[in-house]
Amino acid sequence: MFPGTIRVAVLRFLWAPGPPVPDQMPHLMWPQQLYDVIFWSPNGWSLRDYWQRVTFGLMDLQFDLDNVVWWRLDDRDQASLMHDRGGIMAACRQAAEEGGHSLAGYDRVVAFVHAPPCDAGALSEFGDVVFDQNKTLEELQHEIGHLLGFQHAWGPQGVYKDPYCVMGETGPFDHSIPPAPEAAGVTMLKPFWRSGRRVSAASLYRLFSSPSLGGRGGIASGVGAAGYFDVYVFHGQLGQSIWLTALSESKGKEQVLAVVPIEEGGVLALEYRNNTGDDEGVAPAVVAHTIGTRSIGIGHHEVDPVWFETTVSPVPGAQAAVLQRIDLAGHPFGGHWITVENVESGGGPARVQVSVN
Repeated sequence: MFPGTIRVAVLRFLWAPGPPVPDQMPHLMWPQQLYDVIFWSPNGWSLRDYWQRVTFGLMDLQFDLDNVVWWRLDDRDQASLMHDRGGIMAACRQAAEEGGHSLAGYDRVVAFVHAPPCDAGALSEFGDVVFDQNKTLEELQHEIGHLLGFQHAWGPQGVYKDPYCVMGETGPFDHSIPPAPEAAGVTMLKPFWRSGRRVSAASLYRLFSSPSLGGRGGIASGVGAAGYFDVYVFHGQLGQSIWLTALSESKGKEQVLAVVPIEEGGVLALEYRNNTGDDEGVAPAVVAHTIGTRSIGIGHHEVDPVWFETTVSPVPGAQAAVLQRIDLAGHPFGGHWITVENVESGGGPARVQVSVN
């Protein structure tokens, strides 16, 4: 199933009548046309267009809204179920089946429940998703990322703390898009018309090297899901000079990620992020992640986490250190230095030449 075509049913439900809940929001009925443009219309920013583009065409979402009707969760009111994400999805699936809408042919289900609030979000990686209308476009992008199998992004302050991945927090480096004409007259509960930055190349690599996608499970092996993403990856060693194309400017042939095994365990992954395309809002930088190097602690389920380490300014001679430690006297030791050697722009996709020592 993954990568390839993923069939997703989009269902819509009303809560059964019940006692009022705290912070209940207006019950807004988005028109069918608005659902269409958000999920699958070929407008450049729909969830289908976004995820197909940022996964280099490896993930093709097919959202089915054609047969969608409104169902009422007749025996489950908001007060009894709103904090139980798994219970919400189970009730929605059951109601759809009982209503004669078979879900047997679908890989995943997205269920909207109205009115907000509820425990909206993905059930897990490669899981179903519960939504309500109190979401931004970027939040929808993030949760659909989980449906496709992407883990949370990590950084120095913990989970979500990667400003260069849509699987991090909502907001950093987002950019505005024109409101869809189909939204005219529709009140959005949040500032909806802002799109997120791309999923990081490091997160793409981790996903496509995982055993669930046919990889060997070794992040340094150089073999992703039948090699699907490896065409974009430079498998290097310490001391090598590496040319990288800006992630948002690849035309489908260039290498956008360097993966270098390191003695600390796992790999160091470098990518070049320029403020173009889906990355319109980012601060241009060479971005360093580690994969499978950092421990995320007890209580988290991510495997071989992608961890944002640092950035290097994309100018010749710029440097940054990663994984350095401090001795008792306060002196740094160990770790690796990333150096920008050359930068190319104009006449084609922007590129940088970097080395790691």
